Amino acid sequence: MSQLIKTNDQRYVRDEYSNALLATDREALEKNLKQIKTTNELKAVSKDINIMKEQIKNLDMLKEDVTEIKNLLLGLTEKKDH
Repeated sequence: MSQLIKTNDQRYVRDEYSNALLATDREALEKNLKQIKTTNELKAVSKDINIMKEQIKNLDMLKEDVTEIKNLLLGLTEKKDH
């Protein structure tokens, strides 16, 4: 395990092994994680809405097809009756 070295800015420490600058502000980290979670949830809801819109479009097309078939059948039965 590498050692952490204090920096001039108290919000950060430096990892001695990798020389990475690491944030130490837990509150900011938690806020950022919460924002990421919220963003991911919104993306999931948006994706679900788009899927539902596509399904509605497909149902509308099916409804039109059924109406067309119904009208064709009615036309055939009317011709048969005459």
